[in-house]
Amino acid sequence: MPLLIYLADLYHDYLPTRQHVPLGIGYIAEYLQQQLPGKLEIKLFKSADKLLDSIDERQPDVVGLSNYTWNYALNQFAGKQIKARSDRNIPVIMGGPNIRLDDESILAFLKDHDFVDRYVMYSGERPMEEFISSILDLPADRRAGDDIRRMGLKRSYAVVDGELKGGAIIDNEKTLDYIPSPYLSGALDEFLDDNFLPILETNRGCPFSCTFCVWGISALSKLKLFSMERVKAELNYVANYGKTFSELVYADANFGILKRDVEISKCMRELYNTHKTFQAVQIYWSKSAQPHMIDIGKELGHLTHTYVAFQSFDPNVLEAIKRKNIGTEKLVQLINGLRAHTHSTQTDLLVGLPMETVDSHIRSLETALSYGINMILGGEIRLLPGSELDSEADRQQFQLKTKYRLCEGQYGYYRGELVCEFEEVIRQTSTMTEADMIMLRVLRTLFFASVTIGEHRPLISFMVKNNYSIIDIFKELAKPDRAYPAFDQALQWCQEQAEQEWFSSIEDAHEHFADPANADDLFNGKPFLKLNYGMFGRLVGNADEYKQFNSKMESAVLKVVSKEHQEVIADIIRLCKARNIIHRTLVEGKSGSEEIQLSEATWKALEQAEYATGKQDDSNRSIRVLEANPIVESLVSDKLDDIGCDPTILQLSQLLELFRGRTYLALS
Repeated sequence: MPLLIYLADLYHDYLPTRQHVPLGIGYIAEYLQQQLPGKLEIKLFKSADKLLDSIDERQPDVVGLSNYTWNYALNQFAGKQIKARSDRNIPVIMGGPNIRLDDESILAFLKDHDFVDRYVMYSGERPMEEFISSILDLPADRRAGDDIRRMGLKRSYAVVDGELKGGAIIDNEKTLDYIPSPYLSGALDEFLDDNFLPILETNRGCPFSCTFCVWGISALSKLKLFSMERVKAELNYVANYGKTFSELVYADANFGILKRDVEISKCMRELYNTHKTFQAVQIYWSKSAQPHMIDIGKELGHLTHTYVAFQSFDPNVLEAIKRKNIGTEKLVQLINGLRAHTHSTQTDLLVGLPMETVDSHIRSLETALSYGINMILGGEIRLLPGSELDSEADRQQFQLKTKYRLCEGQYGYYRGELVCEFEEVIRQTSTMTEADMIMLRVLRTLFFASVTIGEHRPLISFMVKNNYSIIDIFKELAKPDRAYPAFDQALQWCQEQAEQEWFSSIEDAHEHFADPANADDLFNGKPFLKLNYGMFGRLVGNADEYKQFNSKMESAVLKVVSKEHQEVIADIIRLCKARNIIHRTLVEGKSGSEEIQLSEATWKALEQAEYATGKQDDSNRSIRVLEANPIVESLVSDKLDDIGCDPTILQLSQLLELFRGRTYLALS
């Protein structure tokens, strides 16, 4: 009888969320089947309920769990349930990056998580094959968790008699095709059928060593590739699958670092043009500017963002986080070359980095805008286990003070028990107080709505082109004003959310949600949500608040622009409001493209700002068309139909996050 293996990359699905196919465990499953043909039966899981139901129906010989920041608590719950349900101590093997890397910390983790019998560091395919091969021919009564801990395996860790045994071996291959494709085998079909987003990979590894990240740790720094034939075959499989996806996601740390990525981009474009089965491609661009990346942007065009994660433009900050060696000037040149081609230009600017101040952070925001970047992501810094910034040395050197908060959508009731994920986040440093961070939090929610999501993108383009201070506008917008009572209510709500989302310790967080009233609030009108998306979700779903948001924006802009520009501001604000597909569908009941009439002065201003670039009909210069992307509009309409006539803030915020700034009509 084949050995029965359950592999789980668990994700909270109690609330609707943006989920990806379980690519990592798919790789492991296919590699095991290749190495041990006919000897294994493997099932893949994302849902904790489905995993536990399957264990109740048929107990496996082995369970594997992927350990990430988004499923840490869910793994704890599931692991304990697995052991409790097992009549023969089912062995549990865990792997994943959510762990500190030194032996002392690995030992502490395994002692604290005693349901884990072995832990795999780094890539999991070969360690799992070593483990499964070792137990394959053993009788069932010698395959229990206690037995596998004592095996002398070299590619995974275990605790034996209180001591850490085993290790991690890094493979030196430069090519990755020894791992069969879980797409081409059909192993991921059930997840594609359920509308999980396809996540793909053309290479692994990152040569950079930023202190807040675990992508470029020394063990994972060397680049390893899947072959071009494999990459194209997977792309074709997904594009021809028969489903329409809101986006394809690439897990490469530095897409564009290789010249062959131009050819991969051509393949994406050809498949899009032929099938229209995805409307966007999410990639993380290389941190080293390469000339051929311009060609990638030309190929992908509106399908992607130009994404360069600067984190900060302050030299002291960059030195502190070990990004000083990444050439900012070359990256800015890259942005200038790409922004005419891609949908938008995106970066991350983090709040609370070592040596960052309020002033330096605001200067970074203004610098990003001056470079033509119009999607600025990033927020407070989550401390990732295994990152250098998480080390005790960095915590002390930069006087890092942290708190904990719930993660949006990452909670639910399982077998009657509330399971919640929390993140540890920097709240104070040697150069920034928590009060500073709360002030920036509120300011950035408004900035995020107007700039990053794109509500006021025509206006922002105009303001940047004419050298007006954007931050001054948002400072004005963030001030309470009785002339805008509905918007003031939204601002007060935003301030309260920013202040109240934090817990001093993980114990306080658990104690808070142990109160049934607080737990019930999560599911009865007071869900926890990402405030950047949540604030605009609230505004776009409330006609009065949305109207006053735009009116106050117009008033704030008029206070800083010169007289010669004031006549075009009302026109541009009207253009901004006319573009919003969600508001048009939800509140105005409109769909499809529409004409808009603006003054000749406004058209000239938008052309100078490089926002209006299409050809004009000289016979009627005041009329232009706002065009809807049919794929986006159809997907948005379907989502709103599923939600119903009275969507919650959480539902709207998740809709905004799903489409990432693409829910707007385009000026033709």
